[in-house]
This record gives sequence, structure tokens and C-alpha cells, in this order.
Amino acid sequence: MSLIKENAPKLKVKTQAPPEKVFLKRDLVIRLQHLRSVTREVAGAYLSNLEHQILEVIDHLNAAGNNGKTFKLKTGSVKSMVKSLDKLTLKPEKGRRKDLKRIERTIESISGALIKKKS
Repeated sequence: MSLIKENAPKLKVKTQAPPEKVFLKRDLVIRLQHLRSVTREVAGAYLSNLEHQILEVIDHLNAAGNNGKTFKLKTGSVKSMVKSLDKLTLKPEKGRRKDLKRIERTIESISGALIKKKS
């Protein structure tokens, strides 16, 4: 009879989680939800700033020759800027940060070239 008792499966009785574990889990969920909303805010602000930079470059190019402020862009410079835009390989469906960084670097490059030419 002792053999039967030793080989019998042990049954585990489920007990409620201690209140501290429940509190910690709830606290973690709340903090993650907050992080999610902050992440959306940060991403929105980043995109807004990036779009603003692009619009500044567009406005700068459109304003060239207006209001008595003229500066000459060499054809080679314009071709170089167009080429840098054509080189961009983006996969928007993947939502990759490196695509945003590539866009940012390209716009900074074009913006820097325009400011340099204007001076």
C-alpha cells in the first residue's frame, strides 16, 4: 500500500495571489498604459518637427527670388539634392525608426546646403 501513495500524482490547490502581487501587477499595467500614451505623444511631436523641417525647406525654396532676397542655386547643387531624395529607400509599411532617421538626415543635408548657398 505504501507504493500506491508514493506514485500517486500530487494535486495542487490553487490559492489566490497575495494582495501584494495583485497590486504590483495592476501597478505595472497602469505604468505600461501611461508609457504607451507618452510614446504616442513623443512620436507625434517627432513627426511634427520632421514635417516642419521639410516645410521650411520647401518654403525656403519657394521664397527664393521673392521679397528681394535672391540667392543662386547651381544646377549641380539642385541635382545633388534631387539625387539624395531619390536615394532614399523607405519601407513605410514596416514603420521603422531607421526610415525616419534617413528622412531626417536627408532633410538636414538639403537644409544645410541651402543655408550654405544663401550665405
